[in-house]
Amino acid sequence: AATTNNSATNGGFLQLDNVSLSHGPDASDLRTLCEDPTSPPHTPGAPASASLVTNGDFSGGMTGWVTLFTITNQVSNGVFEFIRTAGLPGGVVFQQTGAAVAAGEFLTATFDLGNSSSVRKRVTVLVHASDFADLAACTFWLPPGLPLSTYQMKMRATTPWPAGAATGATLSFYGATVGLDRWIRLDNVSLRRSPGAAIVGTECLEPGEI
Repeated sequence: AATTNNSATNGGFLQLDNVSLSHGPDASDLRTLCEDPTSPPHTPGAPASASLVTNGDFSGGMTGWVTLFTITNQVSNGVFEFIRTAGLPGGVVFQQTGAAVAAGEFLTATFDLGNSSSVRKRVTVLVHASDFADLAACTFWLPPGLPLSTYQMKMRATTPWPAGAATGATLSFYGATVGLDRWIRLDNVSLRRSPGAAIVGTECLEPGEI
């Protein structure tokens, strides 16, 4: 339970029932779908917006981007490269777009990830309000030697995100694997409003599923 709750002041409890875990031999291993029955309908044919992210191709170096905590990084030939070093909190690179997002609004993040090291790496991607009042997350495993490949994350806001660097839409990449093996690679990042996308909740899509 990620939300602090007090039944006396918040009016009740989170409820859980009818839990099952089963093997799905026909399911795709290139996507993770977290289906939400409260997800609102999309608007068929509605175009996506321009990207809310600036300098998504890192042609301007680190302009618009911020790194924090246990991270070693560089920009090489227009590609952001990073590793997570030992210690806590985990290292992150992020961009605060400052854009307001309405409750129920769909967002789609598209980005290229690669792994130039000889070991498997894990990356966790968050699309969130900058103050973490609302968020969605996807985790991707990157095999050794993976060339830059296109991944995608789709989600919806469950509350309004007011405009501003402290509250607006933010896109964050966490290197979840600790180690000095270099590099996790990131390029061609975009974050768009996507009212025409038939999003069922939070969708994590690997290459071949986009």
